[in-house]
Amino acid sequence: MKKTISVLLALMIMCAQFFVSADAEYLSQGLKETQKKYADLISTAIEKSEYEEEQIDKEHIFIVEHTSPMQMCKIEEAIWIYVALPILNSTDIAYAHFDENEYVSEITNFAALKGIENPYGNKLQNYINNNYLSEPTKIKNMWISERVHLFAYNVICNNKEYIIPYYFTDESTFNITNNEECSIELGKAYILDDFLNICEKEAELFAEQRKNEREQEKEENSYTYVDNQGETVTTKPEKHKKGTEEEVTKSGNTKKEEKKLSGGHPSNVLTFEELTGFSNEDIDHIVIRNGVDGIGYSTSYKKVISAIYDTINTKTFNVDMNEDIRGGFGYQILFFDKNNSTHTYTIPHGITKNGITYTTTNEENLENVVANAYNLIANNCSNWSNDYIVQAKDLGFLEDISDILYKEPVTREKFCEIVYNMLMKTVDDGFTVPQTFYFTDTYNAKVSTLYYADIIKGKSERIFAPNDYLTREEAATILYRVAQFMKIDTPQSSYNESVEYYIDKDIISDWAFNPIYYMKEMGIMIGISESLFSPKDTYTTEQAITTIVKLYDKHQTK
Repeated sequence: MKKTISVLLALMIMCAQFFVSADAEYLSQGLKETQKKYADLISTAIEKSEYEEEQIDKEHIFIVEHTSPMQMCKIEEAIWIYVALPILNSTDIAYAHFDENEYVSEITNFAALKGIENPYGNKLQNYINNNYLSEPTKIKNMWISERVHLFAYNVICNNKEYIIPYYFTDESTFNITNNEECSIELGKAYILDDFLNICEKEAELFAEQRKNEREQEKEENSYTYVDNQGETVTTKPEKHKKGTEEEVTKSGNTKKEEKKLSGGHPSNVLTFEELTGFSNEDIDHIVIRNGVDGIGYSTSYKKVISAIYDTINTKTFNVDMNEDIRGGFGYQILFFDKNNSTHTYTIPHGITKNGITYTTTNEENLENVVANAYNLIANNCSNWSNDYIVQAKDLGFLEDISDILYKEPVTREKFCEIVYNMLMKTVDDGFTVPQTFYFTDTYNAKVSTLYYADIIKGKSERIFAPNDYLTREEAATILYRVAQFMKIDTPQSSYNESVEYYIDKDIISDWAFNPIYYMKEMGIMIGISESLFSPKDTYTTEQAITTIVKLYDKHQTK
């Protein structure tokens, strides 16, 4: 009997060891797939790390994507990426921060990620088992933030994508409307669309709740503001008229009243530059987030930055908010200088500095300016193309062009329309619109104009194929001819086959060799990698706009 029990125990231990081993392998496949996607970032993280390469546990590196529910829903790109580098023989983790795939910095034991779980541990396996999910083919950690910070696993099992929340930084700030449909259960696997729907509904209910609370506050509380002379004025809500500097008393008399604000702070009147130390020239880029959808768009385009800066750099003053400033907002503007220092302005909450909240005297005007800027840069495009698209819109290159899908392949006709619009706003002479259409399959005057200017050619003698997608080698060739037409200096030497620029050069058409070489040398159009051009692949609309704007900039500085 004892012998039988011993044998059973041994078998149980062997089975347990087998399943532990199987579980580890079971998870590692999904984690490896994510590592493949971010292989370049992982290599950079290791190279830039303050730790020696041999100190890093390379077998257990994992990825944390920082995003918002609406970002996940609309453009499917993370705001920031963190590559987690576990350190051998230590509990330390070095997080390499990437913004738009560009390395920013390394932070060891990043406090904001203190609730993050190492996916190689047992907890993830338990979540998978408890939710009866199949073997995950992809696994990544998510830092999901909007008004709250939530950590979750994003897994793909049996071709279905799930979110498994496992940690709230402050659970009390989510579902504060106490709506049962908006509750999030930690450890539960939610189909991605269902999870996003919960977040969206909760955000809508919260916004409505805050709106109602503000309306009630306006009715119940007096209103304090600073007039144009810097006087602090209080009015009764039923009598308040914005822009006056008088308080209406019960007797009907009026008087000016001095008042110290919350915390006993005097009414300090400052400009934005005095408050933050940021001049217009200091600002490298900005991010604008809309409080409705939570998506942040970044731009370095100076015209947009200056419009916001000039509006916000008016008199500011400290005020008693009389409300929870964590609540909803119209727009949030994050100002970054070249050293990546930042100041955040939130409409209508202003800037908080040293415990004092400052806001401007012209919030309505500022909100209009920011809303226009947000709509201008909210392109649902890749981050690298955003500023080029903003500039193209601003310069009128996209006028009268409909159904623009930035990440989709561009047609031959649409590419020509963008080129034509750019040339019409750039070239002073030598550009005339013909009276006849050359091609028999399109009656687009812009296409015919480019043909007679020797910028484009057809697929055959009189066939243009306007609805065909433009290939990368066709794009390079047209861009080269545009550069010649605009009299932009091109490299003196021609393509030399002995120069191994691209390993796929054997499939480049003969007529495209020199244009591809010239465009690379001029910094207008490069390959999809250092060694690959992919000449027969399609060219996307955002790639087309980016390269056309680059040519415009070359022309402006020649």
